[in-house]
Order: sequence, then C-alpha cells, then structure tokens
Amino acid sequence: MINIYLTTNCNLRCEYCYVNHSDEINFVTDEILDKFLDIMDAINYFNKKKKIMILGGEPFLYPERIFAIKNKITERFGKHDFFVNSNLTLYNKEIFEDPEIIVPVSIDGTKESHDLFRKTKNKDNTYEISWNNLVKLSLFKKEIPITYTFDPSHLVKNFVEFTKNILSINEKTLFEIDIRPIIGTINQENCKELEIECLRLADYFLEEYNLGNIIPITMISQAVGNKNNQLKSIKASTCSLGDENFTLFSGGDFWPCPHYYIVNKRKLGNLNVETCDFFVKKIKELRVFTNYLKYKFIKKSCDCSFEDTCNKVNCISEFEDNDFSCSQSRKLWLEILLRLGDHILEKIGPIEFEKLIIEINKKWHGGKIGQSVSF
Repeated sequence: MINIYLTTNCNLRCEYCYVNHSDEINFVTDEILDKFLDIMDAINYFNKKKKIMILGGEPFLYPERIFAIKNKITERFGKHDFFVNSNLTLYNKEIFEDPEIIVPVSIDGTKESHDLFRKTKNKDNTYEISWNNLVKLSLFKKEIPITYTFDPSHLVKNFVEFTKNILSINEKTLFEIDIRPIIGTINQENCKELEIECLRLADYFLEEYNLGNIIPITMISQAVGNKNNQLKSIKASTCSLGDENFTLFSGGDFWPCPHYYIVNKRKLGNLNVETCDFFVKKIKELRVFTNYLKYKFIKKSCDCSFEDTCNKVNCISEFEDNDFSCSQSRKLWLEILLRLGDHILEKIGPIEFEKLIIEINKKWHGGKIGQSVSF
C-alpha cells in the first residue's frame, strides 16, 4: 500500500485531527511524483496490483492532481486500486463518476455526533452537505468505505442507528463501516460505557447475520479476527517495513511505514534533497531486515508503539523506544474488542463462529480474518 498525502490544505478543522493541516496551497508536484515513481520502479514495487491511498488535507481541493497521480501510475505500471479519502464537503463530478476510483468517506455518525467535531474553518456544521454528497456518490460507486471517528468522552450512543442509516442509502452499494475511537481518548472512566455500546452493535450485527445478512463492520471483523487468533494461538503478521508500505507527503518527505510518520522517526529522507539511488539503497537495507524477521522470528518482541494495534508493525525489536501517552488507550480498546469476540462466540457457538469467519472473508475483502486490530 502507498499512502500519498496529496496536500496538507484542508477546508475543515476537525478538533481531533492528527494530520498537520494548513491554508497554504500545496500539493504533490509532478517533480516529486516522478522521482517517487522512479524509486518504486527501481525496487520493482508495482510487480503486482497495489493499493494507492490519496489522502490529505482534503484531496478534493486539487482534483487535477488526483488524476495526475492516477494517470501517471497507470501509464507507467498499469491498473492499480485507487482510493481518494474525503470529508465529502466538496462535489466533483469526474471523481464521483470514475469507476476506477474508490472514495472512502468520513461521516462521524449521526448529525449530533458528526457536528460536534467536524466543522469548517468558520465553525459551520458539515453533516448535511457531507450526507447529501454521500447519497450522490452512492449512485456511482459499487463500494464505499465509511469511517466514523468518535470520542468516548462525548459518546453519542448511535452506532446502531448510524449503521442502519448508512445501509439505507443504496442497497446496491457495499458500505464498509469502520467505527473507531479517536486515538488516545479511551480511559478507565469511559471504557465501560463504550463497551456496552459496542456490544449493542455486535448484537445488531448478529441479528442481521441470523437473517442471512453480513454487514461489513470493521469493529466486528477485528473482534472476530482477534478472537480467532487467540483460539488458534496465531501470531500477528510480521512487519512489511520497506516492503509493501510507503508514505509520501506533499513536501517530499518519504516514510517506509503508513503510521510511523506521526512521530517523525524512521523517515527515509526528502525527495527534494536526496537522490533516487539513496532511497533505493535505504529500502533494500530495510527489506533485508524485515525478511530476516519473517523467517527467523521466534518470539514477539517489539518496542514500536503500534505493537498491538497495527496490521504490520508488530514484531520489530530494533525500533527506537517510544513512550506514547495513548498506549494505555490502545490497550483498553484492544481489550474491548477481545471481549466483543468472546461475546460473539458465546452467542453463536464455535461451529457457527468458524462459518462466520469464512462468510466475512467472502463478503468483505477488507475484513481478512487474522489481522490485528488497527485504528
């Protein structure tokens, strides 16, 4: 997977946003993009179909750059899967109607919860415009990933209502629903109430499952996957640092991990400064390291802060030691998901639980059982 942060410019000011944002006009230029693709070519990255995530800021501010990235990659390396994340406060006919672009959308629950945090620079609410554009988008897209980010300290008990609202938009569209907490916000005071709300969602999922419907909810997929791993003593997958995952920022900063840029460590360098050969050498060194871990891995040992929550970065023992203030919050969320898995197993029994794992993987490619929890 490649994460391309097209711009840091954003038309919203969500209170919980962890990505640097600005009002400056900035985007990934042709020069930076061409150099980045030269590096990917040199390491034979596009030897099979890849997932290209175009993020921001708000990418819809620069639609011409979205198509520049898509066209350049397609012309050089053939067709790949393109995702353009958006707050959907802007409408773009070409992006909406392009069958080769998937648009993951941020809708934070119902109007009450969404408008708590997702406001414009002028503090205006955004739910109505985002929701209306989502309805329009569903007319053209077969698949729409939806992310609802919530604050457990200001919990609006609407997980089930939100899920029903999304599913009612268009029965021909597959909505992948990811309900996740703001990083670092779960604590001992609010985790019990949060768990009760998550159990309500699990019960609704099971009601639909008993009727023959599989609702692709990431929280449920993760709960079932983590429980399955626990039952079978399956260790989480090893890190693909420098192998599958890369992150590029509009200013040219280049990371080998889709998460680690948050703390500005493990940055490979800047494309405006270093040469292509420099980056290729660094990536090859990382690949030797991660391949060694894959085949010589004996016990789980990791100092990376994403040890228990990242799909990839969970067995690196040579990372810098980091003390994240949100590590306890992540641990509490993981414990909630494990109890959610227990609840589902108890409700349907081990035989049906195995069937559920198979059905989730059939229905929803994003819910591959065996992955670790991530948010």
